[in-house]
Amino acid sequence: MGARVIFAAALLLAISLYAGAQDRTAQPLIIDVHLHAYPADVNGPPPLGLCLPLTSHLPPLDPAKQTFSALSKQPPCSDPIWSPMTDQAVMKQTIEVLKRRNIIGVLSGSPDRVLQWSKEAPDRFIRSVEFRLGRNQLSVDELRRLFKESSFAVFGEVTNQYVGIAPN
Repeated sequence: MGARVIFAAALLLAISLYAGAQDRTAQPLIIDVHLHAYPADVNGPPPLGLCLPLTSHLPPLDPAKQTFSALSKQPPCSDPIWSPMTDQAVMKQTIEVLKRRNIIGVLSGSPDRVLQWSKEAPDRFIRSVEFRLGRNQLSVDELRRLFKESSFAVFGEVTNQYVGIAPN
């Protein structure tokens, strides 16, 4: 069965199960199909700041002089939002927003982290495998095991970090 069919089936199942149990006057359901269970330091040592709206505060960057990571240590606004300091805080704050906004997320990341987050809020996540090509890829057997034994439902993302393009 193709990944698209599995993904569509998982979304329809989540929507139908959730819709049947909901009060119709409650906040509408949102499905976020691109949610990451990443560590707090995935983009550099926390805290990292971000000015919102991003388009009005992000100056052009010259990679030879400045990086986005450097900019996030000294955001160019007076009231940036700051990232959580710990992995636990990232998970806790994410789950709080999902509950407050009535969001179910297709959650990708390392299988262990996805399972951990799902245990904390099982009704808020559709478990997905972050499918990698190249180094750090999961074997076909490991992928098969995750889908059969761990209730993973979809490939959440395909990353291609180490595959180069060369002429024939």
